[in-house]
Amino acid sequence: MRMFNGRCAGRGLSVAALLVGAALGSAVASPDARAADAAKSVSARVESFATQRIVYNPTTRTTSSTIRPVGPRGPGGCPSVVQSVANCFDSINVGSEVTLQLGMVEGEGFGSTYAIADPNPGTPQNEAFPIEVQVVEFFAATPATGIGANVDMGYTIEVWDGEPGQSGSSLVFTVTSADPNVDPGLPPDISLPRVTGVQPCDDLTLLLGGAPNASAVKVQFSVDATADPVDRMIVNGTSGTGLVSIVVKIDRHNQPGATACSTVSFCNNAFLCTEGSTVSPCSTGTSNPATPTFLSRNWLSAIACAGGCPSGFTRFSNLSTGFGGCRPSRDVLQQITTVASVCAGVFQGACCVASTGGCTLQTTSNCTAAGGTYQGDNTVCSPNPCPQPTGACCNTTTGACTITTSASCAGGSFQGNGSSCTPSPCPEPSGACCTGTGGCATLEQSTCIQLAGSFIPGVACTVNNTCPLGACCLPSGACVANLSSPACVAQGGTFQGVSSSCGSVSCPQPVGACCTTTGSCTSVTQAVCQLFGGTWQGAFSACSGACAPTAGVCCRGATCAQSVPQASCSPLSGVGVVFSTATSCGTSSTTPCCFADFDKLGGIDVGDVFAYLNAWFANSPYAKFAGDGVASPQVGDIFSFLNAWFAGGC
Repeated sequence: MRMFNGRCAGRGLSVAALLVGAALGSAVASPDARAADAAKSVSARVESFATQRIVYNPTTRTTSSTIRPVGPRGPGGCPSVVQSVANCFDSINVGSEVTLQLGMVEGEGFGSTYAIADPNPGTPQNEAFPIEVQVVEFFAATPATGIGANVDMGYTIEVWDGEPGQSGSSLVFTVTSADPNVDPGLPPDISLPRVTGVQPCDDLTLLLGGAPNASAVKVQFSVDATADPVDRMIVNGTSGTGLVSIVVKIDRHNQPGATACSTVSFCNNAFLCTEGSTVSPCSTGTSNPATPTFLSRNWLSAIACAGGCPSGFTRFSNLSTGFGGCRPSRDVLQQITTVASVCAGVFQGACCVASTGGCTLQTTSNCTAAGGTYQGDNTVCSPNPCPQPTGACCNTTTGACTITTSASCAGGSFQGNGSSCTPSPCPEPSGACCTGTGGCATLEQSTCIQLAGSFIPGVACTVNNTCPLGACCLPSGACVANLSSPACVAQGGTFQGVSSSCGSVSCPQPVGACCTTTGSCTSVTQAVCQLFGGTWQGAFSACSGACAPTAGVCCRGATCAQSVPQASCSPLSGVGVVFSTATSCGTSSTTPCCFADFDKLGGIDVGDVFAYLNAWFANSPYAKFAGDGVASPQVGDIFSFLNAWFAGGC
């Protein structure tokens, strides 16, 4: 921090008035640049808002800790306590106002001190200690505009036993963020999106009183509750003050200055925030206080810059006010949640509120007392395990009403948790009502039905009050383009929707009887029937009486029989069989029946000779060469078979 002409260089000045505020400046090289540093605190409306929940998971230790949770203290354990030095910390949202302390350079920040209530006043020590800081919350924001990479800010969090930097106090916890791509073991840097759709940010405009829109983020930092206590934010209370202080510093700017004390770009960096200039009377009953409510509990942490504000830790109450002063005009936006560390062993879990579907971490007793449903020890709220309440969801196109959750009613109109579809709360939809002559009028569905029209919800009539057209799928499976809905229905078709085309729809194909070569029948489409070698009997044909068994030539051994049903042409022991769709046996000994291939095992070989002789000696009629499977074989048949066997040819 630096002084200019004997005053702190204008960070913290209320630009709108150019009279009061904090001077949080940084040294620059030239007088012109210093003159431009006259005021750097700007109250801005929050244009975009996000919450970054950061849980730090330190490396597991192998050594034991000197502080271990030992179980609950007293009936019901110890509740969490939330404290803030900002009147309206939890009220900041889109449309709220915060003050950006634009001039802070790397290494500078804000601190706040919190008093821990003594459960037993009058004793030598505060018996609330040791305590554990469960959550540290603070705000950062940027006026950066445009489209591009997010504005990142590295930060350091310090937890002090007592007041920061004061005699008797001690620093008990510190952590510095990092780029997650560089060191994923540390908490990630803050990342804020740029404000879009507004006038581009300009440093000079801010200095001259511009009140820009801002992209703000609420950082919720905590340490994994399963980590070793020496790595958590536990304060023993050894300072004897009963105080705990939290300091948040800007560790790295998105675009730092050339030197440690150089002015940084306002429009390309993120900064810590104090309350806006229009503070609502959230807790103090005071509207728009002229000075911070907690002057002695807020701290400025500045680095040493020539002529700057006091380096080190300085209470707001000890900082100067007025033009060029160093005191911020509002309280720091910071908040903490603490619990007595001996209560850290109290099991918590997700607690579901049936009416809202909301989830909070509670002990089982606190959850039950609040009317919630406890989900079990160590269960978490992210992702939310709680059943979401349901209600009526109106389809804005069809008017249909369904019972679903608010999230699942996307694109519809949710009627509220617990709302019913009986009677239906949904307005009747209107759409194109088409008549058989092609005329069209925009009517409600019930009126269209009374007029015997064809209703198309959510669609307007075309030019000259004609019915909108689309593709039509006919029962035959054919597609006809550019038909109205009534014209399609008149042909027994199914209308595929307004502006649909035959190239974009797939019409269902009709089924019919499919006859196999065995005479069996099944009802399938023509394409499926042909795929399996069947004979399709036509669209919508029935299997009843449609298929007759296929008859042909039955080749058994060295015989050939005509007009035999395929199902009857069955193999015999030692005698091979082949069915052919030929109409007659003919005179050839090779086609359609190959007599020499007696066992019909895929070729003429020695096995056929032995199979034939076995059948001949058994007086099998199938050893009768060129017989029909009825007459008995003679000696001459042996020579006929051997002649055919030696001749081969099939």
